[in-house]
Amino acid sequence: MKGNKGSRWYAPVTVIIGGSIIALAVAIGHGSSKALITQIITLVLGIGYFLLTRSNSDVGTIYGGEPTNASIWCICERALRRYESCWGPRLFVRS
Repeated sequence: MKGNKGSRWYAPVTVIIGGSIIALAVAIGHGSSKALITQIITLVLGIGYFLLTRSNSDVGTIYGGEPTNASIWCICERALRRYESCWGPRLFVRS
């Protein structure tokens, strides 16, 4: 299934719009200085998420775009490492 070309923008834009609504509510209830802090945090989170998911790192592979063979492999490999760290290297061994 092919993802839309702009699908990488959906999550950051949603965070920024939602944060702006929250900042507006903070401005009404607590004043403009606290609303400005809320808006800055929202922008940092939205832009940070966008920048993390565009890279070829594990974070970008797992959380960005559509799933590819690389992302599925990365998720499975991390799950296997987590399993082995808890239960040891024996997988599906009957005793």
